[in-house]
Amino acid sequence: MRRVVIPTIKSMAQSEHAKGRERWHLKIFKECYPKISDMEIISSENPDFILNGKSRSIGVEHRRLVKPTDNDGFDLKQEEQTQEKAVNLACEIFYKTTGKYVEVIISFVNRTKINAKNLAPEIANIVKNNIPEKGSHKLIRKYDADFNKFLPDDLDLIFISNPIKLKGNYWSFSGAGFVSKLEPELVQEAITEKNQKLPNYRREHPECIEYWLIIVIHGFRPSSWFSIPDNFDKIQFDYDFDKVFLLDVQKGRYINLKRK
Repeated sequence: MRRVVIPTIKSMAQSEHAKGRERWHLKIFKECYPKISDMEIISSENPDFILNGKSRSIGVEHRRLVKPTDNDGFDLKQEEQTQEKAVNLACEIFYKTTGKYVEVIISFVNRTKINAKNLAPEIANIVKNNIPEKGSHKLIRKYDADFNKFLPDDLDLIFISNPIKLKGNYWSFSGAGFVSKLEPELVQEAITEKNQKLPNYRREHPECIEYWLIIVIHGFRPSSWFSIPDNFDKIQFDYDFDKVFLLDVQKGRYINLKRK
């Protein structure tokens, strides 16, 4: 099991917003795939992007892979979004009541379903009452050595830092989960979903000489951690796009998926 710190307030780059994140993924792909390095990225909707070059245009559709809801009905991606909402709300409440800037990392209990609206004020209040001296930090665990409880059930720990110079609130949260082996069926499901939209893309942008689909393993969050088996480049998939690529963002590499 790995634990990763997930940025939220202000420390989150624009690339973490939906369209910006997709553009960021495409830029990473361009760095890996030199044949399109000189082409301009133009945002679109049907498909997600158009790559414009001197003599050709390519339509590019983006599809991010996430772990599906498990057998117990637990949706990891949805819970990450709820945790992010709780941290953002807590940061807003903290700043409105104190006017101060601090750095905070919040660790949630693994596989817990939280209520962001109810939990955020509790988090804000805990941070407010435990701001360390300038230039120092403080770690608050759920229990002390005598098993006195200091945090709500949904939290493992809160780390608070109060740097000498800080221009904003930097709040983040950590998540834990297992790195799953990528199954071909999950990739094929994503391809099949996008195949249905391809005829519309061709009508909308007849200037594109090719249409590509980029399946993205984002990483960085437990819901999108996958390990790619060594033989994945040998597996054949059913697709209507001219090319389909599997992009591993964290490792900065891609696989050109084979067609059946």
